[in-house]
Amino acid sequence: TPLPTGHARISEFIRVAEEMGAYVAVAHPKAAHLSWQFEADAQVDPASRTHGYEVWTGPWQPDDEASLVAWDSMLTRGLRIFANGGSDLHGVVNTGGGAVGKPTKVVYANRLAKPDIVAALKGGHSFITRSPEGVEIYLTATRPGQATYTGGTVWGAVGDLVTVTARVRRG
Repeated sequence: TPLPTGHARISEFIRVAEEMGAYVAVAHPKAAHLSWQFEADAQVDPASRTHGYEVWTGPWQPDDEASLVAWDSMLTRGLRIFANGGSDLHGVVNTGGGAVGKPTKVVYANRLAKPDIVAALKGGHSFITRSPEGVEIYLTATRPGQATYTGGTVWGAVGDLVTVTARVRRG
């Protein structure tokens, strides 16, 4: 379906992509040479909010730091948008100092199959690490009658005890 121009472009793109079963993420949201409208539209139109927000692309740079700060701000406002990261290599020529898998996004999927991977991404069941051999942090949270892991949610009243456990590998 061709996308309309003007007022509904981003929300319409997201709607069509979701109908196709996609996970939608903003790439390079704070890169100086790009002028995405995702953030501006998402502030006023919840249908323009993506599932993911890229906070780390290739070697860590000032735009990654700005993206991380912006993502943290979204979380503190109560938005449920998940962090993305990847090496961002396009083709075989590497002139920007990047390398495949640096950084790496680790996804908790039930199977190595597209529907399972997309479902895990949409649920936030993932984390970013420096490389395939980088530090891994596995989080779980429990409270009476509830248990979840990275990306999940536990519910309760203010003051209810929640136990959070972190398992760190290669840290």
